[in-house]
Amino acid sequence: MEFQTRYRKELSRPEQNRAIEDLARLAQAQTVTLLYGASDKEHNQAVVLKECIDSAKNRVQLANPQVLQRATAAIANITQANSRSPTFLIIRTMG
Repeated sequence: MEFQTRYRKELSRPEQNRAIEDLARLAQAQTVTLLYGASDKEHNQAVVLKECIDSAKNRVQLANPQVLQRATAAIANITQANSRSPTFLIIRTMG
């Protein structure tokens, strides 16, 4: 739990929060897949990031085409929040 608290704090910075909101917009319109390299399936960056994205879905409007570009650029910022074991994010466009 301490890890999750620390990671959420890192993700609450304005730049990270904007990126999560962009990812939430994308997740409303298409599949966003989070991959992780940790051996613990319940305590890793992808779990925390998914919870943050799901929570942000309630606060954001549906994505517009520019969001994909911003969200893709934001991936590096999110994964650098914990450089020891980065979360990898794959955005698959549907259609």
